[in-house]
Amino acid sequence: MNKIKNNFPYKWVFSFLSAAAFSVNFNYVSNFEAFSTINQRFSSTNFPLVLLAFLLPFLSFFLLENGKKPVNNSWQIVTSVILSLFALLGESVSKTLNLDLLLASKVTFLISLIIWAGFAIFIYAFIDVLKFVFKQISDAKVIEKINRYHFPNFYWTALIVFLLWLPIIIYLFPGTIGYDGSRQLDEFFKVYIPRLHFTYFPTNHHPWFATLVMGGIFKLGLLLFHSNTGAFYLHSTILLLVSVFAYSGLVLRVRKLSNNFNAWIVILFFGLEPHFSAYAVCFDKTGWFLASTAFFVSAFLDVIVLKKKNIFSSSFLVISALLVCLFRNNGIYVVLPAILLSIFLFKEIRRPLLIIFAVVLIAYEGWSKVVLKALDVMPSSPAEMLVAPIQQTSFIVTNYPRELTKADKKSINKVMYLDKISKTYNPTFGDSAKNLFRYNSFLILASSIKEFQKNPNWWKGNLYKKNVKQYLITWLKMGIRHPLQYVNATLNNQFLSLDPIPERSFNLNDPYGSISIYVGRPRNTYFVLSNKYLKDVKPLVKSQKGMLDYLSLICAIPIVNLVLKTALWNWLAISMLIYFIFKRNKLGIALTLPSILTFLINLDGSVNGDARYTVPIEIMMIAPLLFINADEKKQLEKNKQSQPPIFGALIYLSRN
Repeated sequence: MNKIKNNFPYKWVFSFLSAAAFSVNFNYVSNFEAFSTINQRFSSTNFPLVLLAFLLPFLSFFLLENGKKPVNNSWQIVTSVILSLFALLGESVSKTLNLDLLLASKVTFLISLIIWAGFAIFIYAFIDVLKFVFKQISDAKVIEKINRYHFPNFYWTALIVFLLWLPIIIYLFPGTIGYDGSRQLDEFFKVYIPRLHFTYFPTNHHPWFATLVMGGIFKLGLLLFHSNTGAFYLHSTILLLVSVFAYSGLVLRVRKLSNNFNAWIVILFFGLEPHFSAYAVCFDKTGWFLASTAFFVSAFLDVIVLKKKNIFSSSFLVISALLVCLFRNNGIYVVLPAILLSIFLFKEIRRPLLIIFAVVLIAYEGWSKVVLKALDVMPSSPAEMLVAPIQQTSFIVTNYPRELTKADKKSINKVMYLDKISKTYNPTFGDSAKNLFRYNSFLILASSIKEFQKNPNWWKGNLYKKNVKQYLITWLKMGIRHPLQYVNATLNNQFLSLDPIPERSFNLNDPYGSISIYVGRPRNTYFVLSNKYLKDVKPLVKSQKGMLDYLSLICAIPIVNLVLKTALWNWLAISMLIYFIFKRNKLGIALTLPSILTFLINLDGSVNGDARYTVPIEIMMIAPLLFINADEKKQLEKNKQSQPPIFGALIYLSRN
């Protein structure tokens, strides 16, 4: 047996499978049954990538054979298998929007298995190479020298972050304006739309707390400066200060729990990743939410890593957790489970965590159920939480109408406009589905406002809850009958959240581009917006060509643009969770959970792979990557001399 094993050319087989996977294209095939399918599929013209896929496993084996000790990398095998499946599924639907390239025939299924195996081998080998590279970085003497120097205090750190942001800020001041922010101005000032005879009113579609904060600052700016430009300057300045303080505070936690080099890497990451600076001067709730997320991560580290039990640390965690919940409606589903899991995992801080959990829950429920109701604020439409079910339902209605029973149609029609679904359904854009929902809080299209005016008090009764409940029962029954179709619909809507291979570019025809960075004001050709507060806004720099060129350049650099790929951040979170589970690392699991929950929430998102929703994961993942082994006391004591931050996890893996 050993003789056969030693003579088996496994290196060549693995390398061949890896190269074969990247030799396949995912274009539409005319005849799936014919063997000519093989020739059509194996016709990739990207020879450099195929060559890399062939050589990488050889390099991985070389590194393994020259390692000083054997390693148990079961977690790496599981990770590679899962992530390669995500890539296969994403690639299969990205061009055809169906599963035919996976399951249409025995031939295509066999090709899919080859791709799955090849992708898994490539990912496994890639992780091996990364671990080797980061180990070499960690052993460099320059890191030791950097760690000897004095690290800047909070104020100098904040100044450095600000200076790194300055080039983008100059181009974007007095601040960019998102569609959501424009809508929030309409609500705050109760703008009247004459042609629709409609007056905007308070809703929680975009969190009313965020609307109050942003609208309040804007109104103060109008009072102080008597101009829209001045109002936007004031909002951007305040949000900029809050953001700089939030990220600088997290940097100092990194320094306290690790070393200078780690902290400098995080400073550069916050300073050069364009989303952080762009959203720090954007009239949109996202910037406030990102800053709140940074505060929450810092507070979470104080309590569960540093084991601080004082009133200040507990209050900081309560306030930051509430801000995450109040600046995004689904934030509650991230912070409460993270705190709850920590209650079960860490006995020594269970009591303060229980109090924190209770205070956050009571305060949030009090705001949502008591305060908003007293203020007569309309709740967010159920459609906001049901994008995936709505897309799945629309997929069945559009592609398999004969499969629907009379009861199905009746139940669906009570919550959605059944006759409009096939005309409006967009497989890759969930936002369009929201306007199909009868109980709508979107209210940005003239058509949706007109439909709302037919039943403006839907949210004040219980009928909509009854109808939505019945619809969900119908949706579940349909899913049991059509499981693959549901998977297909979900992949169509979010394949960019699972598959990092498709290119992401900065789309100049889109005000915020495919990487979700706003560079101007919304156009009024599609949305019903307030013109009054968007007029006469004078930019600091009239021409934004430099900003557009910069963003285009970032998207064009092969390695740098990896940070803009939504799926890679999701992959990182999944990989770390698998590793922590295999290593039974309680602290690692607790620190990774917020990222995993955010990823799962994003799968129900409206925009395919929207970078806005992944930036919080970028912030959250700093903690588990730094403290991958932090639940071992010896490692905690060595943190001041630990390895580089974002790379720290992989360096540790390379030595274990």
